[in-house]
Amino acid sequence: YASSDYTLKLWNVNTSQCLRTIEGHKSQINSVAFSRDSRCVLSGGSDTLRLWDLATGKCLRTFEGSGGTSSVAFSPDGSFALSGSGASLWVWDLATGKCLRTFEPNMKDDYTGAQLQSVLFSPDGRFVISGFFPFSGHDHKFSLWDISVAMEEQYVVPWLYSKVVGGTEALDRQSRHETCLTAAQERLDAGQIAEALDLVLQAR
Repeated sequence: YASSDYTLKLWNVNTSQCLRTIEGHKSQINSVAFSRDSRCVLSGGSDTLRLWDLATGKCLRTFEGSGGTSSVAFSPDGSFALSGSGASLWVWDLATGKCLRTFEPNMKDDYTGAQLQSVLFSPDGRFVISGFFPFSGHDHKFSLWDISVAMEEQYVVPWLYSKVVGGTEALDRQSRHETCLTAAQERLDAGQIAEALDLVLQAR
């Protein structure tokens, strides 16, 4: 539970008992997330992003340069943290605290006044989705990002993956992506290297 008194509180949902209060943030906490094994917690405050040991309440890491954070998430394998603020996303290495990648919105779209409401990894860790509060006359929008491609070394995220799209279009894109990769594997198995490469490029 995130609180406006700058603390985290761990509650027993069956007894409504507060089991632990964790202190360390210097401003309001906006978002929290459990790791899959429930050993750690991420907290995003108006000051910074932090990683905590739930058993001891100890701050394991403060992510330098994270700044104010409106939403946080763990990757499915527990290796990375995702944080969002304004219209941008950051992917962090939990082991080193290093920022691995920054996702910026498509500058062809108007993001004036945009504020992230929520961020989330897909269950397989390949995609990231970010949802926005209404802004600049827009209704609720979200962006779908292909993080499996973006996390490749020295690869710059193209605007294609940062375009705000509707839910139906986002699902259609994911379906086409998976179809292309399946077809590429079939071509590769058949020794049709050029055709397989072309399909992989289409999937990207």
